[in-house]
Amino acid sequence: KRQAEEAIEIHRRLGDEWGVARSTYMLGYAAIESGDFRAAKPLFEETVRLLSALGYEHLAGMATFNLEWACDELGEVERAKELIDENLSRARRIGSRSLEAASLSSLAAYARDEGRIDDTLDLHAKALRLNRKLGDVPHQLDDLSRFALTLAHGRDARLGAQLLSASLALHDDRGMKIALYQQRRNEETLARLREQLDEEAFADAWERGRALALEDALELALASAG
Repeated sequence: KRQAEEAIEIHRRLGDEWGVARSTYMLGYAAIESGDFRAAKPLFEETVRLLSALGYEHLAGMATFNLEWACDELGEVERAKELIDENLSRARRIGSRSLEAASLSSLAAYARDEGRIDDTLDLHAKALRLNRKLGDVPHQLDDLSRFALTLAHGRDARLGAQLLSASLALHDDRGMKIALYQQRRNEETLARLREQLDEEAFADAWERGRALALEDALELALASAG
């Protein structure tokens, strides 16, 4: 954080607008990854403004994604939804598959909160297919975690347990760190799964998930969406 703040001051003195935008983004990223959404929100608002003015649409979209996340966490749900729609349109206009996948994942979370499980699974599948085409393994594993939570909402707890177990095991296999936001989601998923499965059923599903190769886990997730 301190280094990003120092960088902003240096770039301002130099009149380097791109440097100011990038450093402000990094300061916002540090805040949001630590869960300080109130501090992150104005930083990403400023980043979106700066990057849009400079014409960096993809990066402006990434900042908008984080701004939407902060707004949602702060209870500004309607504004968050507007930002997602804005980002989805931006992603399709500039042809950014990664930004489109992120936008679809955000829409899926709202659909799940509204009890539209079929729509949620469909949106998860669309996001996963995009991340698969991109070869983006970290987001594919994140997608498995998202599927698991949705399936834990009374749809298919056994499959949800398999996909969560697979996501965690595949993170371990690749030495990949699990982001804080994903850890929190996984904790919620586990709690829901434990409510629905007895110890034997949970253990069986968990072991089956740990044995899955990445492609097999992805196919199971996509099949759950029909």
